[in-house]
Amino acid sequence: MTTWAQGALARLGQRCPGWFEALALDMSARGSSANALEHLRQVERCILAGAGDPEAVLEAVRASGRSVGATARLVGEFFEREGLCRALDDTDERARGRRARRLGRLGPSLRPVVGAFAEHLLGQRKRARLLGSNGLSDTTIEHRLADIAAFGALLGERGIDDWAAVSAGDVDAFLVANMNSRVASLRAFFAFAKQRKVVLVDPTAGVDHRSPKGFSGRVLLRSEQRELLGRWARPDVNANERAAGLLSLLHGAGSYELRHLLAEDIDLDRSRVVLGRRRFAVPVDPITVAALRACLAARESLVTENPHLIITKDSRMHTRPCSQYYVFHLFDDLGVSPQVLRQTRLVHVAHRADPRVLAIAFGLTEGGALHYMADSVDHEELAFGAKP
Repeated sequence: MTTWAQGALARLGQRCPGWFEALALDMSARGSSANALEHLRQVERCILAGAGDPEAVLEAVRASGRSVGATARLVGEFFEREGLCRALDDTDERARGRRARRLGRLGPSLRPVVGAFAEHLLGQRKRARLLGSNGLSDTTIEHRLADIAAFGALLGERGIDDWAAVSAGDVDAFLVANMNSRVASLRAFFAFAKQRKVVLVDPTAGVDHRSPKGFSGRVLLRSEQRELLGRWARPDVNANERAAGLLSLLHGAGSYELRHLLAEDIDLDRSRVVLGRRRFAVPVDPITVAALRACLAARESLVTENPHLIITKDSRMHTRPCSQYYVFHLFDDLGVSPQVLRQTRLVHVAHRADPRVLAIAFGLTEGGALHYMADSVDHEELAFGAKP
């Protein structure tokens, strides 16, 4: 690495900016030599091509596509840390790409109105932020567009290619599962469509929406859990998958807890882990300890300053947690998600023990713990009236 840096300084000559040597030292300290050289060679080529100031270098190394690329992200972080210029932020660009993919699922005749609805939601969020509120998050907007896209697929099967032709019967046929989120998405969309005179009658107006009582989500069968445990006990399985899967299935860890779990929060000698905002450290079983040990060993093989347990090829070069989408798609091949694994554990504890135990052990609110009871409870204050 030192030999290459000296050669690069000689090749650049008078065109070498004052920050280049500091960037080379920073790259070599934060990652492996091979990765650091790959990024630094891109920067060198851009400088030789005429990019002198930091802003021009960032634009030159920026990758085409939805993401700015690892090189632009790492170099931008260095520039911002040194006060040279602001780093490129591709959050909005990635969100724009996800919205476009959801809109792409709709037929050509249905898509323009939904695109206008997406712009309407973004405008609402912008106005809310001007008034000091956050407004809808990118995730909420994407969920609403996904619900409408799924509804559009049903309409396509029924031969409907005009929003004005949608009836209450079509809405009822669609609201078979996930009624809470889907009816909210459809109501918001058709209210917008009626305001814009796209439809004359709101087909969701007559939908009798009753909130379901008790938990109605998916849980894994014992045979499915046994199969996953057998897989995650094997040392040849990806270390991140093993650790995240066992923490979710056996200890109810959510995606936020998995992403923000620090290596220093894991005590293998005492077999316990500090998860999120839980009041107490979580005791872990031998299978999970073995998976965590494998994950920590794989993490040690990476030259990284990132303090988190789960490290990816992108997050290894910075100190932020990995992407939420990485954790979400970690179990795609298995047909499960961290949410399904977590709620399987929470439902089991709620039924076998007590919702109060669930609330204390897993850091939930009392109402949130009560949600996982299959039987409805008319008066929640009575269930939690006696404090433990």
